[in-house]
Amino acid sequence: MDISFVIPCSNEEQQLPSCLDSLLEQTIKPMQVIVVLNGCADNSEKIAKDYQKRFVDNNIEFDIVNSKKGLINARATGFSKVRGNIIASIDADSILIPQWVQYMIDAFEQDNNIVGITGKTVFRNKSIAIKLLNLFNAAASRAKKTIPLRGNNCAIKNLNINWYDGYNIMKETLESNGCILESHHDDFFLMHRLKKHGSIIYEKEAKASLFMKDKGTNNLNFLRLLERWQNRKQNSKMIANYFEKHSELVVD
Repeated sequence: MDISFVIPCSNEEQQLPSCLDSLLEQTIKPMQVIVVLNGCADNSEKIAKDYQKRFVDNNIEFDIVNSKKGLINARATGFSKVRGNIIASIDADSILIPQWVQYMIDAFEQDNNIVGITGKTVFRNKSIAIKLLNLFNAAASRAKKTIPLRGNNCAIKNLNINWYDGYNIMKETLESNGCILESHHDDFFLMHRLKKHGSIIYEKEAKASLFMKDKGTNNLNFLRLLERWQNRKQNSKMIANYFEKHSELVVD
């Protein structure tokens, strides 16, 4: 299996080098890495270009592309450029363990019914709130029957479609009905488009650490974390209801 990584990047000059280093250190090398510059005003583009030769020297295709502002636009642009039969979706601050690609490939090869895999994500911020969030995420992932995709740490089969077709219409419809699509809605959108074709599983060994930022700040307190969790729960329910009424969005 050939894996293509898609990495949206928006002013991540502090985090991007560690992310790219973790890809170079994979025990099984990916076929392709796509860094999507999403309105960067810092040195992210220079850093990506500095790393390009290192990837090429390791026989890894390394593409740098630009997208319209916004995470959804960045992921959609990156997804449209992939050449591998597996799309790995991570963030520019994701740091993967060296065996990440190996665990993903093993899982896909063991069960042909699998169409998506979410890895274990922990946040490396040093705060009590984040430590509690890590514990909560781990417990929730073990308990859930339906595993949501996480765009910062997941892999999906490449079905050669326009992945975000219909997303903007859905977003406008839900927001007009009071849904605040703040976080994870792109993950839920992909999950519902995929699930007709197979299962989405949780692979706890495919670990990634991230640096959580919130509305431009690194300061997260318990009340803000609770607000984000409630918002995510609302997003999940409203997107599920939307897909029940719009079956044409499910990948054929």
